[in-house]
Amino acid sequence: MVLADNVDESTVPSVKLPISLTVVRHQAENIKKSSVLPLKALCRSSDANLEIFTASEHTCATLSELNGNPNSILLFPCEDAVDVAEIEDWTGIENIIAIDSTWSQAKQIIGRYLPNVKTVKINKYKTTFWRYNDKEEQYGDSCLATIEAIYYFIKEIMAAMDSQGGARSGEGGQDERGGETNLDDILYFYEAQWHQIRSCKRSNPLEVGRATRDRRKDLKERNFRKSAGPFAKPSVDRADLEKCSE
Repeated sequence: MVLADNVDESTVPSVKLPISLTVVRHQAENIKKSSVLPLKALCRSSDANLEIFTASEHTCATLSELNGNPNSILLFPCEDAVDVAEIEDWTGIENIIAIDSTWSQAKQIIGRYLPNVKTVKINKYKTTFWRYNDKEEQYGDSCLATIEAIYYFIKEIMAAMDSQGGARSGEGGQDERGGETNLDDILYFYEAQWHQIRSCKRSNPLEVGRATRDRRKDLKERNFRKSAGPFAKPSVDRADLEKCSE
């Protein structure tokens, strides 16, 4: 993965996760918009403890295995989810699962493929994600990007293991050079992209602001049409009205 022409790939950190992570993506999700896929470029060693795949008929066997594994837990803040800190024994947890999709798509994946996996939730954190989320009005700035949620999830797990004196306790795993993995490196590409977007906003704030407003307006209108059903009326452009009056 190339971040920029002037970036030396040897400076890109190598990450080995301290616990096995499986990311399940919805097949309708746009790959280019995924915040978690760049993690594969960081977890590039064969023992990096990361697996990412798309939920489909071709991966049913893998999903079925995950669903039947009592040593797996799923990050999803549903009503039955427990806090990470509430799990009393982490010695039996072998794998953590995260879903890379919209809220409605995540519910589809869980209901169809992972209904038996124990769900857990993390504390609330303020997101730094730059894309508009249609849940912002309901949940505010605590709607995290997938990679942010994974980062905080692992951080909370490591803290819980430390408090219990778990075998995997510590700040991170071992990287391919034999040193300690800094968990902050999980956000390496995410942070780099954040800085690029921030720089773009500073250099051309009007254009970026206009695009953001248009996106918010479009999403709000779509949500209104969904809630109003057949009674919803599409917005009428002023220019169209002027044409009709001519």
